[in-house]
Amino acid sequence: MRLEAKVEVSPQLAKLFGVLGEAGKKTLLDGAATRLTADIRAHVRGVGQTHHKTASALGSSPTGHLQKAATSVHKVELGDAYGVSIESPGFKRVFGSVTIKPKQAQALTIPLHAWAYGRRASEVARTMNIFKVKSILATDHGGTFTPLYALKKRVTLPQDRSLLPSDAELIESAKAGYLAVIERILGAIQ
Repeated sequence: MRLEAKVEVSPQLAKLFGVLGEAGKKTLLDGAATRLTADIRAHVRGVGQTHHKTASALGSSPTGHLQKAATSVHKVELGDAYGVSIESPGFKRVFGSVTIKPKQAQALTIPLHAWAYGRRASEVARTMNIFKVKSILATDHGGTFTPLYALKKRVTLPQDRSLLPSDAELIESAKAGYLAVIERILGAIQ
């Protein structure tokens, strides 16, 4: 997924770009992208500390999916521009709802129990007997029918804009990146 943040260039910054030339402009853009990358990574880590609705509901431990996503945030050079890449399929939810379908299996396995959360059905099946009843994978635990997974042909996850900083925060982050480069340059010539 590529995130694009466009920052309106003030007349003063446009003049500075003109004075600095292409190399200077590239340095400023690199500074903005570096700051954006760091701020997005920090935001995703923070979100990863609080988004545990399903794990909490099932009495399970979080999978750390968002923490892994935070480590995938990196700056990419795109010719005469820069971008920020997040290599995590769930981040498409920032821009709209996402429908997930099974790729190889016949159905998605949606965890219904703490034993199943964050684990593949095949992994759980190594430790307990699992059987299918209609659209449920379950186990017989101590004589009690215990649903483990719901089987679904598709699941639609709602949009979640909170996975990334707000547009205003992204713009402020880019501006801070520009200013950090300018301050570094000014400090070097004093």
